[in-house]
This record gives sequence, structure tokens and C-alpha cells, in this order.
Amino acid sequence: MLMSISSKKYGQGDSSYQAANKLPGITKLCEDFYHYMDLHPEARVIREMHPKDLTQSIEKLAFFISGWLNGPRIYQKNMV
Repeated sequence: MLMSISSKKYGQGDSSYQAANKLPGITKLCEDFYHYMDLHPEARVIREMHPKDLTQSIEKLAFFISGWLNGPRIYQKNMV
């Protein structure tokens, strides 16, 4: 039997991962995060620690957050 997201509580199982719209939603969040780092001078020092091309940084962060939200452990499988 499938449970809907609304019947699960945040933090139980993969409900937080599901609520974030799985990997596509998490990837969008990471893209937005780095976009705002580019816009705000306060983030300049940390942004400069990353490469100009953020493709791999976005992917790594999205993979890490996926596992952190009890979704697939993609980071551990692909990045370590």
C-alpha cells in the first residue's frame, strides 16, 4: 500500500526527501543556493572557494542532501 506524502510526518522515512520533490527539487534548491552566492557580496569568500563552473559542486551538494533527507545515498555511492 502506498502512503501519500500528507500521511507521513517530516523526518520519518523518506518523507522529507519526498516533500523536497526528490532529486529534481533538491537540485533546484542547490542551483538557487549557488545563484544567491553569486549575487550577494557577503558570500564572496565562500563562493571563491568553488570553481567557476558550478556543475559538479551543485551535483555533489544535491547528492549529499538527498542522503541527508533519507533519500537515496547517492553521494556515498558516487563521490567517496
